[in-house]
Amino acid sequence: MRTETLNEHRKLIRFPVNVKVIDEAAGETLGYTSNMHVEGMMLKSFSGIRADTEYRIILEYLRPDDEIVEIRLIARCLWCKPAEHPDFHHSGFYFTDLSEEQKDMIVTLIRMMTMKT
Repeated sequence: MRTETLNEHRKLIRFPVNVKVIDEAAGETLGYTSNMHVEGMMLKSFSGIRADTEYRIILEYLRPDDEIVEIRLIARCLWCKPAEHPDFHHSGFYFTDLSEEQKDMIVTLIRMMTMKT
């Protein structure tokens, strides 16, 4: 059943979104998103991320009006592997326990980052 659920999630369209991701507990930058959908993200980082671990994260970005926006979420790292470039790692995260407000904030972020100007 778990495999079916993951396969269903892989069918979601990923959007190219590049925002800072902060580990709230450590107060440090985990990395930056490579792509995102409403239920998860792929993270690009300088070091490996521990898989099968839950993190309290903050997605931080700058709106066009120069206001800093923070979206606080709980995300589980499902996998981590070295990237093609030796200095980077890629990790897959699934957002857990999302409220409707958090989903709306993620959708707004994706729309803003993927708008054609």
